[in-house]
Amino acid sequence: MTITKNFIKVAALLVAIFYLGSCEEEEFNTVGSDLIPSENFDALLFDGTQMVTSQQDIVGVQTNGLPTYLLGVYNDEIYGQTSASVLTQLVMASANPTFGDNVELDSVVMSIPYFSTPTAAEGDTTFYSLDSIYGSGPIKLSVQESGYFLRNVDPNSGDGFSNAQLYYSNQQQEFENNLRDFVFFEDDNFEFSNEELVLKRLNEEDDDEDETNDTIVERVTPRLRVKLDSTYFKNNIIDKEGSEELLNNNNFKNFFRGLYFNAEAVNPNGSMALLNFGSTNANITLYYRSDLEESNGGTEGETTTDNTTKTFVLNFGDIIVNTYKTPFTPSQNNQNLYIKGATPNIAEIELFSDEDQLDSLKQLDWLVNEANLTFYVNQQLADNGEKEPERIFVYDLNNNTILFDYTIDFTQNATDPVNSRILHLGRLTRTQNESGSTTDEEETGIFYKIKMTEYVKNIIQNDSTNTRIGVAVSPNVEILGDLNAKTSNSSEDVTVPFTAPLSPEGTVLHSNLSPNEDKRLKLRIYYTEPN
Repeated sequence: MTITKNFIKVAALLVAIFYLGSCEEEEFNTVGSDLIPSENFDALLFDGTQMVTSQQDIVGVQTNGLPTYLLGVYNDEIYGQTSASVLTQLVMASANPTFGDNVELDSVVMSIPYFSTPTAAEGDTTFYSLDSIYGSGPIKLSVQESGYFLRNVDPNSGDGFSNAQLYYSNQQQEFENNLRDFVFFEDDNFEFSNEELVLKRLNEEDDDEDETNDTIVERVTPRLRVKLDSTYFKNNIIDKEGSEELLNNNNFKNFFRGLYFNAEAVNPNGSMALLNFGSTNANITLYYRSDLEESNGGTEGETTTDNTTKTFVLNFGDIIVNTYKTPFTPSQNNQNLYIKGATPNIAEIELFSDEDQLDSLKQLDWLVNEANLTFYVNQQLADNGEKEPERIFVYDLNNNTILFDYTIDFTQNATDPVNSRILHLGRLTRTQNESGSTTDEEETGIFYKIKMTEYVKNIIQNDSTNTRIGVAVSPNVEILGDLNAKTSNSSEDVTVPFTAPLSPEGTVLHSNLSPNEDKRLKLRIYYTEPN
């Protein structure tokens, strides 16, 4: 969150040094005692910590400045159907362009690669599986010109335009009210395909429909790749060479205010993809030819048509905004904790809510070996199977920071985030039967085990301040930071983990008040005390 990665690396190194050395401080001496069996200590369990759980009522989350963006329609048995659309600026790769004379605009192509992994090859063909795709059904996808001006600074910040303008996931209606008439692309049955794209050059001597002799130019990974209307770009880009609109990108972003990618449902299923609009291969490219002045070997001043295809590129950004529509409002009965991504549902936990109990625990001469929260999935409500989020994220909600247990977790793996920090933030655990397959009927179900040993130890043994704990879905626990969010109480703004909006998946967890006593959320403290 607000702790930087450099700090994390330094802190982890210092902890490792303390663990390996014979340090003087009591906190690290007790760790050695915890790990070495001794006849002077008895292992004990305390799971009667008083706690209070609740939900944050979030109606919109900041979505400009994200590393990736959701696009599509996702259906969840618990949370209903969520649609994600995208509003993006366009910027010129080269401002104030010169196209030449007698420009012939061959085509305009929009391309946005999907996250994919090669799985096999056969001859020149590569086969792929798509990553970060949720669902497999078709959607209606349209791309329309936007008239909404996305500004960089907030004119209402009250301090001289020094604050960046924030945009939120619940501004979809505002954006749609400012759409212009021109539709660049529309497909009522669009699907995210995992097929390799084969790009060909047309043999001009053949019929347009005869591709037999066309030359294969390139094979590219799966992506959204469509041709856009050339006339529009001829009128608004090529013919405006030398104009104020193309002089610089500030002028251009005011003139061409962006594109709106709108995803709509066509059936109860749908599909949603996580896209990187900032990829170097994500852009709109104009392919054209023009007359250029001959400079070598020809008559001075003579012009000739340059048969070499030239390109002019429009990139996505600088500002890109995700909007989400979801019908779900979490229940406030406190028997369950509802957590999900997109417009996130965040759970709050106040551990040691009984101050008298906490004071009593602090008086005991305990050496805390381990402390953990085990979140059991309520399978009667969340029978989602593979749709269950693989990771959840817990953090200090009062200070919007990670816990110290995160910092010292030596299982950090930035290249494989689903298996990173698994000592602290345990992966989804599935109970299996004798054949090794997960069954829906098993009452012990699915759970996440979150170790918070250092956090609890510091409260009980070192008299640290007790803070509220936040619980959120996270598709990547290695990405830190926080985002502003709006609640139904317009006067109250909160912050959420940076990765909370990056996945639409969700689940339902048993709280401390669950009627199922075996699955109730409990803080389990394993400790030893001198005989």
